[in-house]
Amino acid sequence: MKRVAFLFAIITLTALEAQAQEFSQHLYYFINGGGTAYRTVVFGYDSAATDGFEGVKWFNNEFSGGEQEYPTDNFNDNDCRMGGQAINRPTFGSGGPIDIRQKPQMDSFELKFEIDIIARGTTSARLEWDKTLIPPIIKHIFLSSGIFPSRVRLDMKTQSQFVIPVKDSSGLYDKMILRVLYNQEELGVKNTEVSSERTVIYPTIHQSGEGEYLWLEAEHTVQTSITDMMGRQIYSVKFHGNPGVNELSLSRTLLPSGMYVAEVRDVLRGVVLSRQKILVK
Repeated sequence: MKRVAFLFAIITLTALEAQAQEFSQHLYYFINGGGTAYRTVVFGYDSAATDGFEGVKWFNNEFSGGEQEYPTDNFNDNDCRMGGQAINRPTFGSGGPIDIRQKPQMDSFELKFEIDIIARGTTSARLEWDKTLIPPIIKHIFLSSGIFPSRVRLDMKTQSQFVIPVKDSSGLYDKMILRVLYNQEELGVKNTEVSSERTVIYPTIHQSGEGEYLWLEAEHTVQTSITDMMGRQIYSVKFHGNPGVNELSLSRTLLPSGMYVAEVRDVLRGVVLSRQKILVK
């Protein structure tokens, strides 16, 4: 009987040290064209988690000590860790390999995470992840620069790699922001599709200010225009859009309060991809 109780205690302790998360995503950091990850970090959420360091509770089997803070002087010329300074989480200190946040008790929500990168003296650097592990309830995970002006580069739901431009603009990605959208799209009016292709303008707010972003599922040369309800054109731009999130040089703060119509047209084919109403308050 004592032996059975002892074995039960071991199993219980092991279970406490190796809890499964409701959602977690591994990011693998590669440098200099290597085929083996130089660093690995993990982010995610769980109803039983806190927003602090919880030690061996999370991923102790992969990282000795689990969710922990790395020493400040542990940075070197090449580093990748989860952080918190750029998203106003100073209690996360100098960061660490894991960030499992508390899941809000809501039907839909947004959670922010921060990745801190150092890529000095490298010829190349990239992040990779398995997008197939992201559940359908998560509609988007937007990756953007944490340095003003913020640049949304991609949606982790549709891409599985980010090549960091270390030669010309690596400083923009010393800090990167991940925005996890759980069971929700970006704020804004639902799109009324004019063609079978899905193209949506997402109004979005970043810490660096307000901006507009054009979401494309395929490569297009597009003309984006915004008119008021009297038909007067307020904004128009033509550019070559890439799959994913494309930033528009427009701030909603420059628009007076009111209702507007945003239209996206495929220039080469001469067809309207999207037309929707935008309310500016």
